Amino acid sequence: MRSFVIATVLGLTKIAMADIGGSLTSIHQERCSGVLAVRDLNGDAWQIGTDDASGTYNSTGCTLNEDSTEGVTGCGHDFYSKDSGERFKREWDDMVGKYNGIGSACEKFNDALNKISQDFQDPPSRSNQYVSSPPNWKRSVAKILHDSGCAISKNDDNLEQFLESFNYPFQQKLRMENARTAAGDYEDKIADLQQKWKEERQALVDTMKKHGDTMNRWITRADLEAANHKYADATARLLGGENSARAEIGKVRASISKHAVDFEKLAHKLKRDSLRWSKLNQIAGEQERLDVLTEIVRMNAYDVLVTCLVNFQLAYDDDE
Repeated sequence: MRSFVIATVLGLTKIAMADIGGSLTSIHQERCSGVLAVRDLNGDAWQIGTDDASGTYNSTGCTLNEDSTEGVTGCGHDFYSKDSGERFKREWDDMVGKYNGIGSACEKFNDALNKISQDFQDPPSRSNQYVSSPPNWKRSVAKILHDSGCAISKNDDNLEQFLESFNYPFQQKLRMENARTAAGDYEDKIADLQQKWKEERQALVDTMKKHGDTMNRWITRADLEAANHKYADATARLLGGENSARAEIGKVRASISKHAVDFEKLAHKLKRDSLRWSKLNQIAGEQERLDVLTEIVRMNAYDVLVTCLVNFQLAYDDDE
């Protein structure tokens, strides 16, 4: 359990680095090598060397004393190996030499675990439908592992921890899918608002044309009155009360004010919904964040693989 807690802290530290702009070192997925802190059939760290007064040591120099915090850390898997898996190579080679076929079996187990991890990154398909249904995780994952030849119990502690780690990418995928759906809804809203904007603009154009026609009518009548030397009437058509060009100018101002209010309301809604749409699209495209969270699944796959290998050893000894 302590090794799991330490491993989780390591993983979350890497995620924090990614969130603040640091570089993330990917989890080593070729686990059937010296990156894997292999265990014997008792579940203890594989021993090559001898012991001394302070505890038993293997070839890497990590202490196997369970009461030693340093030992738990030192014997942990090399998740982020940059040396092609040399840290536990002697232990790995020793185990492979003792158990015929365990190397090829490990590859099959590891391929199954990598497929499970990748299922959380890939788009939904028939082959990874179980990802979107947490109640089916245990049954589906156990079947994938059993099909690969791994004899692991559905209630194995390492498998339980592995399943718990699914929640990280699952919640992120759910967040992305919900955002994608909501973004589609906002896209429809924006299209509707754009159509209303066009209609409002056309309404303004039509209103201004009507005002223009009315203005032309009063100006034409004023010209006729003036031509007939009816200057008082001509002045009334231009500057009079209700039925005059001057009154129509007042109506033009009122119409412009009304449409300006309508445009302002539409502009506010367009800006608001466009910002929401943009943010939702950003969330829907958080693939890098999903990739980072899936690394936690890959990290926990190490201990599941160890269980598969320990059970292989037990079955091998029974056959012998």
